[in-house]
Amino acid sequence: EGPADYVELAEDLGLDADAVAEALFDGRHSDAVHQEAEAGRAMGIGGAPVFVVDGLLVDASAGVEGVETVLVARIEKALAG
Repeated sequence: EGPADYVELAEDLGLDADAVAEALFDGRHSDAVHQEAEAGRAMGIGGAPVFVVDGLLVDASAGVEGVETVLVARIEKALAG
């Protein structure tokens, strides 16, 4: 996936594809992206996708199975407690 895919997706969704393309390439969001990435690293997030479930970081890069396992365990714990 890359910028062209995002522009195509924007167009498929009925968004202004030209505005999306411009925003992707003009760097207007680069500071915010870098700040968010740094905040994630400070929380122990090293990549994506990662979910926070009941305060626990769950790395989903290997698939959703791990996320499902954590969700089920947390729900069962909450229902038992």
